[in-house]
Amino acid sequence: MALKYHSVRTWSNLCKRWFASKAEAARGAELHFLEMAGEITDLHYQVRFMLSLKPRITITVDFAYMEKEQQVYEDSKGVLTRDFRTKLAWLKEKYGVGVKLGTAHQTWDKIVETLQEDGPVVIDDDEID
Repeated sequence: MALKYHSVRTWSNLCKRWFASKAEAARGAELHFLEMAGEITDLHYQVRFMLSLKPRITITVDFAYMEKEQQVYEDSKGVLTRDFRTKLAWLKEKYGVGVKLGTAHQTWDKIVETLQEDGPVVIDDDEID
């Protein structure tokens, strides 16, 4: 079934769960292998943060894990919308949490840098393969 922005829900036998896209499923499997190898620990999927109680506004980040004693948050995005960029900035301001972003057009070796304090991440078309 195609979801918003033409993504396809994908089942991962390795992770035993559904993902919102093929890219997210691939990254989930890669992180699962890294956890099995001991490179990362405490892997969680779909971590929700409350940004506002009234009105109720949340942001859900695809992955959270510990790497070298540091908490890491990652999200897969095929389309980086204004709404999501706003929520990322809000998340950074409220909780001090930066999120590594990966897009369907990038390899995960080129994850966009953590959201900077001065605003949302801007993806330059030259960075996209």
